[in-house]
Order: sequence, then structure tokens, then C-alpha cells
Amino acid sequence: MGLTACAGDDSSGSSFAGLTFPTGASTPGTSAGTEGTDGTSGATDAPEPTGGGGASTGSDPTATSGATEDSADPTDPTAPNPDGLPNGSECTDPAQCMTGNCYKIPLPVDGLPPGICSECDADLDCVAADLGTACTVDAMTLAAKCSYGEAGSFCESQAACQNDLFCVALLDGADGLLPHTCSECRTDADCGGGGLRCVAELDVVTYSGVKHCAVPGSVGKGGLCPLTDGDAMCATGKCAVFNVLGNLDVGVCGDCKTDADCGMGQTCTPPKFKDGFVASTCM
Repeated sequence: MGLTACAGDDSSGSSFAGLTFPTGASTPGTSAGTEGTDGTSGATDAPEPTGGGGASTGSDPTATSGATEDSADPTDPTAPNPDGLPNGSECTDPAQCMTGNCYKIPLPVDGLPPGICSECDADLDCVAADLGTACTVDAMTLAAKCSYGEAGSFCESQAACQNDLFCVALLDGADGLLPHTCSECRTDADCGGGGLRCVAELDVVTYSGVKHCAVPGSVGKGGLCPLTDGDAMCATGKCAVFNVLGNLDVGVCGDCKTDADCGMGQTCTPPKFKDGFVASTCM
């Protein structure tokens, strides 16, 4: 584990596990997240999508068979609940929604609705409707939509992801705080050696992210780095530790880890979180 020189600065905005997440990217009623569990089967165990042409059929993996957040027509008598609220509406119960899907937001962020009427609220909804294999978040609207398990897609199990990807937790120990996503790697062993390491990238604006194989020295300031021997992954050569709630350590590339890394009379301001991870600096 690395060392933290002092406590991080407080910052304004919506709070998440003692951190701060931006809310400007969305408005109440148009944001969503997801939570999954790690699959235990290998990547090759992912079943072929039942329709729409998933990755195993050779079609565009990002296609959603024409489905959009407004895919359920409120005037359509065949909709699960034609008298319910349209997609994008705030909800607390599936019975309120036209689609019968109230996507629960797992991130404890102040100011966001408890749920949103969406195309799906679980991977199985997408499979059953022949719309894909995974229930994820639309980067533009943040409403839940179906995907074919491309990199960065939220997932509940290995079956949701394309055959060459893994359904993994973005950060070890962050279950319930961050979703699982379809990623290039689970551990360094999946990167094939050569100094490549499996590191996480997070996009806090869209509440998404991915684990991918990175070369040493390629992670810039504010990027995430491994807690074990992570210095070599950072362009600055310093992987500082950011602690969340006293029980979750995250490595963040920055200018320093302790005051000893700074010049005479300067102190090391540790990493913090303000609309994304902020690198440590000498001041």
C-alpha cells in the first residue's frame, strides 16, 4: 500500500461514498446506473444472443435493433403497461413504467432519482426481447438501454459480454459502489506479459468505465494505477493512494506520494475526487 501525506480536500457537488460526482451531465429523471456480479465462467461461455445479431453473428455489436429510450410506444396496446410512464420518467417501482422496467440507480449520489423508466433494468430483459445481451447506460441520455456487451457496457454476468471480453468489477472492493463492466482484462495475466498491466479507466460523467491492458508509463495524471508496483505505469512515475471511507484504496497517478517527493519547502497534496480523480501535486 502507498502512503497518503494528508487528508484530501473537501469539494462541492453530489456525494458518492464520501466523494463528489458531477450532476451537470444529466437532470433528475434522465440518469441511470447499474450493478452487476462477477461471472465465474470463461469468456467463451457467453451464449449467442437470441436475436438482433449479436457479436457471435458478426453484426454490429453496438446495434440495438432500432430500440431507443422511447422504444415502448405509450399508445401501443401490446406494451407491458401501456398506461404507465414513458421511458425517461422518474420511478420507484416497475409497475409505474410503460415498459415494466424501473432501472434502479445503485450509486448513492444525492439529487438523482431512485430509478428511471427504461428499456431494461436487467440483462435478461434484453435477451428476452431480442435486443441484446446486456443492460447498460446510454452515454447521451444516461437512460438504461440494451447492448451486445461491447467494451464498457455494464454487465451482470459473463454471458452479457462479447466473447473476447470479461465481466469484471472496475475496482476491487467497490462492489455496490461501481458497476461491473465488459472489459479487456481481469488481471495482469490476461494482458499477455511484456510489462502490460490491467488497469481501470473511469468516466464519472457517464458513470461508466473499463479495464484494459496498458503499457508502462502510459497513464497520465489523474489516471488510475495498480496499488502494487504501480509507479511504473504512471507517466510521472508516482502512483499515489487515495483512500475511500477508510476501507478502499485507489491508486492515482500524480506528482508525488509523500512530502519527500517534493522540493524544499513544498508539501504533497494527495489525490482527491472532484468531477473525476485529481492527481497529487506539490505545493
